[in-house]
Amino acid sequence: MHGRKLKSAAKYKGLFAMTGLKINKIIFSGLLLYLFVVRVSAQQINIPRIEQMPNLPAPYEMRDWKQIQLIILITLALDFIR
Repeated sequence: MHGRKLKSAAKYKGLFAMTGLKINKIIFSGLLLYLFVVRVSAQQINIPRIEQMPNLPAPYEMRDWKQIQLIILITLALDFIR
């Protein structure tokens, strides 16, 4: 019975060895197709109305997060009611 399993396993191994090249071709073709689709679909188009908008808003004000952190820390440290 043990010898019977080895023969059937060898038969399947030979079957996969013959189709291994085909499977590799299919995987490679699928990968190329995927890369082509991603490359084509990832192109950016220019919309004239959007291009007229500024990149940054005019009254743009960057927050000083270190200062805000210090204020919060002081508020929590000196708040004896909580």
